[in-house]
Amino acid sequence: MERSIIWSEFAQLTRVKDAQGNYLTVIELAELARRIRLQLGKKVTVTYTADWSEYHSYDGWYNIDGL
Repeated sequence: MERSIIWSEFAQLTRVKDAQGNYLTVIELAELARRIRLQLGKKVTVTYTADWSEYHSYDGWYNIDGL
């Protein structure tokens, strides 16, 4: 299986929220991954390589779960 990394370590951007609490960069990266997956097919794994600080914390400060 082939892999495609869409980006790596956007730690400062993945924590930006809008007024409703949505993580805007995470939403956009998830959409980008979906579109890349459609182009490359199901045999390719599309991923984002997170910085250690981006993993979901118990207080919800970072939220890349959607990605």
